[in-house]
Amino acid sequence: KATVLSATLPAVGAEDGFILESAENSSQGGDFNSTQSVFPVGDDQSDRQYRSILSFDTGSLPGNAKILSVTLKIRQTKVIGDNPFLMHGKLVVELGSPFFGQSPALESMDFQATANGTAATFNPTPVNLWYSAKFNSASLVKLNLAGNTQLRLRFALGDNDDLGSDFIRFVSGDNLNEATRPVLVVTYFIP
Repeated sequence: KATVLSATLPAVGAEDGFILESAENSSQGGDFNSTQSVFPVGDDQSDRQYRSILSFDTGSLPGNAKILSVTLKIRQTKVIGDNPFLMHGKLVVELGSPFFGQSPALESMDFQATANGTAATFNPTPVNLWYSAKFNSASLVKLNLAGNTQLRLRFALGDNDDLGSDFIRFVSGDNLNEATRPVLVVTYFIP
């Protein structure tokens, strides 16, 4: 019987960050930032949506690994305005192919770039400020075992038309406190 192995992959800070929608309902990326220690998901005071990108070195896993489970964990730092989990529906995790846009580096087009499917939705109840999203079985074979895998986080409802900021700040891969950075927990076996 094959041994089940586990790897905890930290976020690649140089390739993560957030993109703010250029205008409400434009569905196009505008300003973005890849260097802050936190990233927002939700909407701003102009009802523009925040989407965020996370990147993980899944290429560090063996190339012949058979993935059994994947869980994304992110740590909340602060809720601004109304909690988006109550106002904006589910927090969705989308897969890149293997990245969004034209390169792994964060760019405004990552906001609207086509996803390679929805991997997961977050449990809306945090444990010690940590939110977890367990990937669905169809997404397990879509991890990029030859390099990095990018994920895009967005709420199901882009904004709630209240002209108030409603977003959650989460710790990014650029945060100085390594213990609070996002992680991808992967269990797998080698056939």
